[in-house]
Amino acid sequence: WACDIAVGTIYNYFPSKALMTACFMQQDWIPVEQEIQRLCAVSTSPMVVFEGVYCALEKFMSDYRSLFEDKSAMQSASPMFRARHRELRHRLAGMIQNVCSTKANMDSDFLPEFIADAFLACSNEARSFDELRPILELLFHYEQGENKG
Repeated sequence: WACDIAVGTIYNYFPSKALMTACFMQQDWIPVEQEIQRLCAVSTSPMVVFEGVYCALEKFMSDYRSLFEDKSAMQSASPMFRARHRELRHRLAGMIQNVCSTKANMDSDFLPEFIADAFLACSNEARSFDELRPILELLFHYEQGENKG
């Protein structure tokens, strides 16, 4: 090992490779979460917030894309992945909750969870925000009553 630490010592702190990887990923996630919270606090436009959130999320996902595409790694981490995905979706939804409820005139938890899940899936597939924008604009205009009729 280049860091002069025995494998056994590492496993004293991390009982599995999956948990060790998750801890490293969490350290990279912290600045992404801070950026998302900053965007949600300063912007008045939901599309500006959503584009910024998506770009930050896409950057994070692109840094780990090779891991997410590794079938053997995903298979071994599958139970943990589902739990982490649920947790990440919920955290992301919580950060955009205020933007969704303020701009869409909706007090439901469903909308931010829906958007968070769409963002996670699309960023994992390296889709551009421009593919999501028309759907979000339609959803928010419809919720604001602009397209009812």
